[in-house]
Amino acid sequence: METIQNRRQDQRIPAEGLAIRVKKAGLGSVWHDFELCTTVDFSLNGLAFVSLGTDFKVPEKVEFILNIADHEIKGSGIVCHRHLSEHGFQFGLMFLSVSPEISSLVEDDTPSRQVSKIKAELCAEQMAYKLWESHGQPAPWQRLKAQELVDVVRSYLNRLGELGIKLQSGDDTAAILPIQAVRLYRQADEGLLLCWKTPVGEQSIAVKLQKRQFPAAFLVNDQTVCQTPLQVAELLGEQLMPVLRVS
Repeated sequence: METIQNRRQDQRIPAEGLAIRVKKAGLGSVWHDFELCTTVDFSLNGLAFVSLGTDFKVPEKVEFILNIADHEIKGSGIVCHRHLSEHGFQFGLMFLSVSPEISSLVEDDTPSRQVSKIKAELCAEQMAYKLWESHGQPAPWQRLKAQELVDVVRSYLNRLGELGIKLQSGDDTAAILPIQAVRLYRQADEGLLLCWKTPVGEQSIAVKLQKRQFPAAFLVNDQTVCQTPLQVAELLGEQLMPVLRVS
């Protein structure tokens, strides 16, 4: 307990809002097994993060992937603190193992500078959004967001194929590459319809760009809100899972 208390007194670098992926240790090993969370702060010995989904327990072992600037930090840790905040459950994590470059990132204050850059860009986008709205015109980046969605989904499907994954659309048909199996249709109002065949019939996902929301978000099948194109791609992957095969 003394060790944990001492580590809580380490110099902590504010890093509110950076994306971090966390999963319970031993449960799965692929990208979609990790839950997308957000950081609060961290030090050489641990970090704090917020989860809107999984309620991790104390003392539970977890694994994480944290992207800061051009660095991917991987590691594992023990949940040593838990409380309910206004943004969801907040957890304190004490590192068991972590990528060596964590020390240089903490020392040169990279996380704080990265967060400041993200916040500055969001403030600028929000100001531009208000100005475009006041002139009764759609913000110009909304079309870019729609194109980014198409690019991300195509890249996701292409990469699955490169990793030897194929889609089995029927019991009597040969498995084909995901990029060939999933058809993308651009819809009016910057929407996107994704369709694919399965042994039990055709399935689809309809994605709409929520233009009246800042920052721009995507509404999937009129019920699930995704904040980024990558989240849409991950949701597509979950829907495809029953018909994906390793070739």
